[in-house]
Amino acid sequence: YANQVLEAFGNAKTLRNDNSSRFGKWIDIHFNSKGQVIKGSITKYLLEGSRVIFQDIGERNYNIFYQISAAAAHLIPLINLDDHSESKKQSTLEIKHIEGVSFKEPQNFHYLNRSNCYELNDRDDGELYSQTTTAMLQLGFKKAEILEIMDVLKSILCLGNIHFEEGPMLKGRESCLVSKDSQAFLKGFATIVGLPSETVSHVLTVKDMTMPGGTFFSLPRTKNIAEDVRDALSTAIYQKLFDWLLKRMNKTFEAKEETIKKKEKDLPQKNTRERKFSSYISRVSSIGGSPLRRIGILDIFGFEAFEHNSFEQLCINFANERLQQHFVKCVFQMELELYRTENIDIKDIPYPDNSKTVALLANKNGIFAMLKEQIGLRTGSDEAFAGRVQKEHKKHPRFVCPRMLPDLRFTIKHYAEDVTYDASGFLAKNRSKLSEDIGDVIHTCTNSVLKALFEPKSEGSQSIKNGQRPSTPSGKRSPSPFVRKIIQRTSTPTPRKASPIKRLHAPDESSKLRRRRKSKGGGKLTASSTASLFQSQLSRLLKTIEATDAHFIRCVKPNSLKAPAPCFAEDEVLRQLLTCGIIHAVQIRKLGYERRMKHELFVKRYGVLLAETEIEDGKSSKSLARNICLLAEAKVEATVKTSRKDSTAHPNHGKGTVVSLWQLGNTLIFYKPSIELTLEEMRKQKLYNQAVKIQALVRGFLVRVRYLALRNSYRSLKAALRGPVKPRLKALRNLLDTCTSVGVKERLLKSVRSKVKSMEEAKQELEMALSTSKQSIAARMELLDKALKKSNQIFEYESREQMLVTEVFKMLESLQREIVEGINKSYFEQKSGIRVMEAINTCVKKAGSKISEGLVMYKIVRC
Repeated sequence: YANQVLEAFGNAKTLRNDNSSRFGKWIDIHFNSKGQVIKGSITKYLLEGSRVIFQDIGERNYNIFYQISAAAAHLIPLINLDDHSESKKQSTLEIKHIEGVSFKEPQNFHYLNRSNCYELNDRDDGELYSQTTTAMLQLGFKKAEILEIMDVLKSILCLGNIHFEEGPMLKGRESCLVSKDSQAFLKGFATIVGLPSETVSHVLTVKDMTMPGGTFFSLPRTKNIAEDVRDALSTAIYQKLFDWLLKRMNKTFEAKEETIKKKEKDLPQKNTRERKFSSYISRVSSIGGSPLRRIGILDIFGFEAFEHNSFEQLCINFANERLQQHFVKCVFQMELELYRTENIDIKDIPYPDNSKTVALLANKNGIFAMLKEQIGLRTGSDEAFAGRVQKEHKKHPRFVCPRMLPDLRFTIKHYAEDVTYDASGFLAKNRSKLSEDIGDVIHTCTNSVLKALFEPKSEGSQSIKNGQRPSTPSGKRSPSPFVRKIIQRTSTPTPRKASPIKRLHAPDESSKLRRRRKSKGGGKLTASSTASLFQSQLSRLLKTIEATDAHFIRCVKPNSLKAPAPCFAEDEVLRQLLTCGIIHAVQIRKLGYERRMKHELFVKRYGVLLAETEIEDGKSSKSLARNICLLAEAKVEATVKTSRKDSTAHPNHGKGTVVSLWQLGNTLIFYKPSIELTLEEMRKQKLYNQAVKIQALVRGFLVRVRYLALRNSYRSLKAALRGPVKPRLKALRNLLDTCTSVGVKERLLKSVRSKVKSMEEAKQELEMALSTSKQSIAARMELLDKALKKSNQIFEYESREQMLVTEVFKMLESLQREIVEGINKSYFEQKSGIRVMEAINTCVKKAGSKISEGLVMYKIVRC
């Protein structure tokens, strides 16, 4: 549920991602002694506030604004109440009717229509709105709170549509007024937050101040300044709302000590897998000697470099510089720790160091310090900041000034790539709070959520002498006198007049010097800034990370088109590998020994290079590995071996480091690529020579086998033809096929093929003679006689086949005589034609049975 809410309020569509997280977060998960999650917390880092008021073409504002618009367009109920709720009435977004203002079309709002992107193809904002409100209910938000949160978001949209026009000159000063076209949105904002519209108009166009001693001043704002105040107020409201939501969710995640103990007591016995996980959790981190069962997950923005880079990109890239510094340090320390464990002698290895870039940004005279100084000056401006930075750091090795001055742009050489920043709006974005009069007025609104956002921190009573008001006994701050005066003045029905102005003269140089000296006396500038707050948060984060066992997960997108595989952009992937520090991690490995392997595996791979006697002597793997490396080192060129300098040294370091080609550790052997290439080449040649020997043996064996098969087959065939008993046709044919398959020459098989052909012809003639297709018995006997004569040339008389064929021949001859005699007898004894026909039929039937017996005997012959 927390993720659903955070995605709605903290994610937005960018050019590279349709649901990009625009803030960094540290998720802290706590476990009990049995490995069960008991509580957690989320810490936010630098929400992109400028996205509320501006987005590039093709991007969107935060998702929640479009969800509100979709819900209003489809009249989606805010909360679907069940039977157990306090009320069964459904509430929609249009609870407060605002004349002339509709939230159904995002195109109508200045903060949403600047990018010309309102919908996403694969996303239903209305459905996501229902999921967001449901998640907020599950997290413990009340219905009234959710309604007021949505009102705060709608008030931001109305505030963005308030525009200004130039007003009359007041004692030589420019002034401005709310334009007539914006009156509906001014009233809409005032209605939603519960303030008089005159009061809202006043605080946007007039600056009220109180000086030490109780003197009040009212200065009109110009049109441009009023627009900046409007945008600053919108950004401040959204950022404070996001912080408030996160604070409420963290309160939900907290677990009381009694509840934790009860859960631990009620938990069942753990299985083996749970015990292993609990054991691992107990070793995750230890701060101050006491083990903390916790896991921290840092999900933070990556390195950013766009066509237009502003204050947010500078802060984001600074965070990445610090995290990259920690990452490089971890990787390098892991390498050194491994070398110490393995007792490897290696010293003074340079590694990619971005400390100069970090110092350029965060040192006492760095870019952030200069930006904070400009905020403390009454005459501070973006132009003065850019000029000061360019003047102070023009000779810095990591800083590049523009060629033509004056120019608000400057370039910083980051670890990943050079990024050019535009200082326009740096001061406005870096101010961490609004002017006091605006915050005081907003605090008097009737919207309880918005009122809580501008609730001052309880730091004890403050004296009016310091320009601040005391707290009431209940702990809530009472409105300041000039706020009460503003409300009284603007709540009258008479038309608003220009505020009285007491001219404030610009301070001279001496007063500036006194103020600087006073600030230096305290050691720090008193001006508050977003950058300083972000730096302090980042420092605390790094202290937490340094006290834990860190693991790094890098996410790489295959392309910037949001297209699925196999669309793979090599340049884009290479850029991500560079920006996420993978390239630098590889460089660190290459600075020492990038190749390492266990002794046993090393000998298993390269042991073929040693003589058989060395392996059979029973030497240890470590000793064998040393002998193998000595063989490889002898093959390496003398110039590389004696004066090799590491070519992978970082550009920041002018000199390389002389490193030996290999070293033998306690369990691992470390070696350089030159040793590896030599070993692989020697192994390849050794394997090739052995392969040639194996091929020679196998080929000789195959030739001998083939020769023996050929010889034996031919001998068997000749023996069959020359033996005392003639072979059967099938056996002779099988021998012939075998000789052909093994490769017996055709000239040796010519006579055998002729013999087999004659046998096949005799067989066919016998089958034709015994077939029933012929009508004349005499003709069949004639064919049979010819077939028998031809078969005598093939079979011997004593053979079983010849004897059976002869018996069939005799049977057919007797059958012929019997038929003729029977017909003659019937013809002479009986003169009746009927009797003759009966006798013929009887003889034919008898002859048929005899022929059947003969065919059966012939089948036996064939078998």
